Amino acid sequence: MAAEQKERTAKLAEKRQELGEQELRHTVPYGTRQMLDELMLWNEIEEVSEAVQLLVLNARVEDLPPAPPKIKGPSDSIRHYFRQGMRDRLAALTTELGETKDRSTIWRLIAHAHSIGRREVRHLLRN
Repeated sequence: MAAEQKERTAKLAEKRQELGEQELRHTVPYGTRQMLDELMLWNEIEEVSEAVQLLVLNARVEDLPPAPPKIKGPSDSIRHYFRQGMRDRLAALTTELGETKDRSTIWRLIAHAHSIGRREVRHLLRN
């Protein structure tokens, strides 16, 4: 018999805790989540955490354009899980980019990846 949803959720939470994964939530400008969804579709990635992790791992500061202007208005939320090493990598990338918040880095990575197009983005979303 299949496990109830609550049981599966509890087991997943327990496993994440064992692995040291922490949930991160980033508030980003409206439309960013749609861009991430398209990137995932283009590259056949099913997990948000995997897509964001690959962007963080493969990002090179020198390849990123200047930060886009800040946008006031509606926002999206991106929720994912990172282990400590990835949280450290994100923090270092944020510092290198001269940003003060990880959400700005996540937004820049997604916007840049989406802007380079379906074919060119493959190198940013591979293991």
